[in-house]
Amino acid sequence: MRASTLPESSEDRKRFPVASGVLDYFPDALVAVAEVSQRANDQHNPGQPLHWNRAKSTDEADTMIRHFLQRGSLDVDGLRHTAKMAWRALALLQKEIEAESQVVLTHDEWCVREGYPGHALPYDPCMTKGCTIEMGYQTYLKQATGASE
Repeated sequence: MRASTLPESSEDRKRFPVASGVLDYFPDALVAVAEVSQRANDQHNPGQPLHWNRAKSTDEADTMIRHFLQRGSLDVDGLRHTAKMAWRALALLQKEIEAESQVVLTHDEWCVREGYPGHALPYDPCMTKGCTIEMGYQTYLKQATGASE
């Protein structure tokens, strides 16, 4: 389970009304964004459980703006361009917040976050030398901890 970005004290957590301040305001919009997530997963990760494969999702800003330019209409797959724009905006914000955080992910958390859920197993198939996924995690660790080459 990932670490929460919410404060630890209950009094401080009350300043972040996720249910009443976001979910209750935008229920239909969030359902549309959730459908975008599921349909994208079915397209890009067929047969796999729902997850955000970040290796296939790298250009949030440009893609968000392309969908913004077509707002108010449906994409060829029948989904709203505005829902796809919102998904990309959330992805961009999530990555910005993560980049600013001091949390260093474990190997398994990083694999799931980057879209390699099969590598986050008790039997770890990517701990071999030369595995590109393992090399990616080692690069992430150096950046996240400020370690030099």
